[in-house]
Amino acid sequence: MIRRVLGAGAAGALLGVAVALLLHAAIRNTPVQIPPQRLAWGLFSLSLSGAIAGLALSSVIALQGRNPDPEYRARGTSNWWNRRPGPTGPAPTTSTNPPPPP
Repeated sequence: MIRRVLGAGAAGALLGVAVALLLHAAIRNTPVQIPPQRLAWGLFSLSLSGAIAGLALSSVIALQGRNPDPEYRARGTSNWWNRRPGPTGPAPTTSTNPPPPP
């Protein structure tokens, strides 16, 4: 499981680097002058954010797969738009006092 999470982090980092290099190519072909150090920090921040996103997604998927609750498994996780709605109406009261007269 840990390999899957780290692999997803690496894939996210590679995706972040690809986006950063695409932005670098777009910036290089414009008349804007940006210092190389600032471009390097942009590359670093985009690759780090991609890695964090990949780690988060993989962790959530792993946690969903290990959930022991049978009701959670019965609901299904593939089609979130087809899930059963929750209870509707007012919340039940636990008071034993009778309601006030009208």
